[in-house]
Amino acid sequence: MIPTRLELRQFLCYRDPVEVDFTGLRLACLCGENGAGKSALLDAITWALWEQARAGNTHLVSLGELETRVEFSFVLDGTEYRVVRGYTAAGRTRSLLELHVRRDDGWYPLASGGKQAVQREIDRLLGISYTTFVNSVFLLQGKADEFTRKTPAERKRILAELLELDRYERYRELARDEGKRLREERIRREQELELLRTRAAMVPVLQAQVRELDEVIRVRQERLTHHREHLAARQERLQRLKLEVTRYRERQRQQSELTNQLERLREEEGRLAQDLERYQQFLRHEADIRQRAGELERIRRELDEIARVAVTREQLGDEIRRTERELEARRRELVAQLHAVETQRRQREQELRQQPALEAERARLSRELERLAALRQEYQALCDRLSDLRTQQTELVTLGKQLRKELEDLAAQLARLDEIGAVCPVCLRPLSEEDRARQRAELFTKGQAVRKEFDSLGEEVNRLNAQVKELQRRQQELANALQREADLQAEIGRVTARLERLEVVQQELARLERQHEELLWAQQHDVQIGVLAARLAELERQLAELPYDANRHAELQRRARELEPVQEELRMLEQARLTIQFGTQQLSQLAAQRATIEQQLAELQNELAQLPNPEAELVEAEQAVAAAQEAVAMAEAELHQAQAERGAARQRLEDAENAAAAAREIEAELERLAREHAVLEELEHAFGKHGIQTLILENVLPELADVTNEILDRLPGNTLRVDFATQRDRASGDGAIETLDILISDEFGQRPYELYSGGEAFRINFALRVALSLLLAQRAGRRLETLVIDEGFGTQDAKGREGLVQALQAVQDRFALILVITHIEELKEQFPQRIEVYKTPAGSRVSIVI
Repeated sequence: MIPTRLELRQFLCYRDPVEVDFTGLRLACLCGENGAGKSALLDAITWALWEQARAGNTHLVSLGELETRVEFSFVLDGTEYRVVRGYTAAGRTRSLLELHVRRDDGWYPLASGGKQAVQREIDRLLGISYTTFVNSVFLLQGKADEFTRKTPAERKRILAELLELDRYERYRELARDEGKRLREERIRREQELELLRTRAAMVPVLQAQVRELDEVIRVRQERLTHHREHLAARQERLQRLKLEVTRYRERQRQQSELTNQLERLREEEGRLAQDLERYQQFLRHEADIRQRAGELERIRRELDEIARVAVTREQLGDEIRRTERELEARRRELVAQLHAVETQRRQREQELRQQPALEAERARLSRELERLAALRQEYQALCDRLSDLRTQQTELVTLGKQLRKELEDLAAQLARLDEIGAVCPVCLRPLSEEDRARQRAELFTKGQAVRKEFDSLGEEVNRLNAQVKELQRRQQELANALQREADLQAEIGRVTARLERLEVVQQELARLERQHEELLWAQQHDVQIGVLAARLAELERQLAELPYDANRHAELQRRARELEPVQEELRMLEQARLTIQFGTQQLSQLAAQRATIEQQLAELQNELAQLPNPEAELVEAEQAVAAAQEAVAMAEAELHQAQAERGAARQRLEDAENAAAAAREIEAELERLAREHAVLEELEHAFGKHGIQTLILENVLPELADVTNEILDRLPGNTLRVDFATQRDRASGDGAIETLDILISDEFGQRPYELYSGGEAFRINFALRVALSLLLAQRAGRRLETLVIDEGFGTQDAKGREGLVQALQAVQDRFALILVITHIEELKEQFPQRIEVYKTPAGSRVSIVI
């Protein structure tokens, strides 16, 4: 993991947004005074990644603020990621966590589903926990000896996590689970084998049953063949008898049909003779029918002429009534228009009498508005002045709160300096008496300056308050006077609108007077009225010239109704003449057909008298065929039963033979399962803690000891050596136990870690932790390519610090970034690349020196 950018806001001493760009840094120093905020940057990184820091979330928010936010970007395996974590303490506590990945066109979310899901994805990417992180690549302030002081079990756990030995534990669990599955599979397959062997023992018995059933089927097939041949002979005779019966019945049917046809012809001849007689009698009245038909034709021509005259008179009457209605409507329309115009003219004259009073009112309102406009300008100027003064007040109050808070913080710091065992609030180191006195003097001087500025600020606030009060009084007076402005604007608008309306009314009055004169003239000289009157006179003349006799018309209609039946008589007369002509011919044809059918019927009766009836013989043949079919069905059923029994026996035989083959396959499979189970048991033991994991630790620890001692040898005047022990004798003397002890020695021999001086202990921790980081970077594919060392150089003299820097330079090619945190001026000058942290009244700031 290589840091690229860190952005934090309202985080500990960083109140305003601060951005740290790590790109281009290799071996750099993070420097600044004690309490400037160096370690806070490292807290921001670990808090962003794991929500872990030296304090809880609520204490990470800058004093006086309600929320904090950190964005940390880093490169891992060639891909850049960004973690965004935020915390809000206002009201209901809320937290934010996002993970993004950089693509060619920007940042994209990498995980979703809530805070826990995002944290799991971050842990998966990094591959280590916070505890392992600070025990390997992060030498945090006050925790340089974190790995050294761990218990042997905790040290083994940390090394196992760094070396990813947990994967072998997962392999062991997989081998154990697979072995359990194979054991269960073997038990199941053995049970199947027992069942298959039982079924395979039935093979000889089933083979004998199949042979017996083959002989039974042969005998029954011969019997079925005999019955089928007998049935075929009976069916052939039955078919021949059916054909003879069909021919006999067909002759009977023809005889019946000819008899029926003969009866129908005789009935048709009698009915046709009666019709001919009736039509001949009707033809005798032909002269009378034609005389009455001529009379009806003359009456109808006269009725048509009368109807034409009546229709014309009706049309003229309708036209006269319509013309009279139009004439009356036109006269009423002119009278109504004249009345409407007179009414509108009187209304407009009444409205125009209000015009002088409205013009006077508008002039009065305009003068009042001009006076209020001057007051409005004065009111606006007062508002601008008040706004400026209030802004100044707000700024002074805010500054006053800041000064009061600063005084309280200074008082609290002075109180903490007087406490026994006081420590530096940032680096947490104990303060000497000289440090107490120096810091107390600095705080007292700063407090006097802040108090003087606070008192001056109070006088300025009082002066501004007096000005604001006087301006507010005048503002209220002007506001009261301006309250009527809106009402006056609305009133003058209404008056102006009414005057504009009166101008329109004046124009309408002139138009109405012209329209009134035009309507008076139209009543005497209207062209439409003259045209309608002339048309009415013409229609009345035409109506008088059309004669009409109503009595004559009624008499003709009555006589026409009496003569209407004669039309049907004429039709029947024509039909009778045609029917007599056609009926005579048809009667001759019917006589000829009757003679032909009588001859055919006589011949068919002679033929039937000579043929014997075969139906009795047919019944006997059908019974014989049914008996033969029943015998065939019984033979087929017996054969099918035997075939089914043989098929079932063969299936059982095949199943038994398949069971024998399956038993042989399962026996081979059980041998394979036994071999695989033995292999898995060996793998379960090999992947366990006493197998590969122990071998890896035993191989890694000598390398870790060698690298640690190599780094110690680079330090001037070093006589320290480090070694590891993975076993030690039990206190009872009964064998040994597994452990992970750190053995430290010098020219005087081996002694406990606690007996070494602070400088020596730091050298041991420094070398061990750098070696641990190098080992992790080498074995983990350089996934963690950053080393951070926070303080601790104060325990070394100048020569020792120079040696530590040389040791770092020697291993810098193994890391993408090494960051040393210190407040020692002599040490930071040895680093060409620096991240400088300094305090300001608005919070800590950062600058990069490359």
